[in-house]
Amino acid sequence: MAFRKTKAKTQETIRWQSFCLVQKELLDELGLPFVVLESEAHFADFLMHGYLDHHDDPSQFTVDALADSQRRLLARLIEAYLAADFGNPGILPSVWGE
Repeated sequence: MAFRKTKAKTQETIRWQSFCLVQKELLDELGLPFVVLESEAHFADFLMHGYLDHHDDPSQFTVDALADSQRRLLARLIEAYLAADFGNPGILPSVWGE
C-alpha cells in the first residue's frame, strides 16, 4: 500500500511554500534554520515553544539564539504569518518579542 498525500495536505504544503516565497527576502535576512521553516507545522511549533518541541531538530535552535535585529525581523514575519490567515498557534510571548 502506497502512502498518498491528501488533497488538503497538498494544498496546505503549497500554501506554506507560497508564503515562504513571498517572504523570501525577510526569511533570508532573518536566517532561521531550514528545519524551522520546513513546514507550517514546524514553524507553528517554533512559535509555540521558542524551539521545535514536537519535531526533530538536530541543530537544537532556540529563539534565544536570535540577536535583537533578528527578533525584530521575526516579529515582522509573525505579523505576515498572521495576516496570511495561518492562525495563531499559541505564540509564546518571548517569541513575539514581548
